[in-house]
Amino acid sequence: MDLLPPELRDLVSQTVEILGHVIRREMGDAGFERVEALREKMVSLRSMNCDQAISVLRESLDGLRALSASERLDIARSFT
Repeated sequence: MDLLPPELRDLVSQTVEILGHVIRREMGDAGFERVEALREKMVSLRSMNCDQAISVLRESLDGLRALSASERLDIARSFT
């Protein structure tokens, strides 16, 4: 995001903040924390080598598989 003009960075930050509020309102604190933890893991992939990334992705997939179909749908909707 450092390559973006300051105005666009500010707009993105504001939009992400609003989205976070909506997710928290719709999914509750626990749902928001689950989405935020997954989002942070996905962001961290950028700085990992391939083996590390595969490990994090497998761990994330296992965590998603442990959730109910309804919880997975909520998470999917939060990323779209």
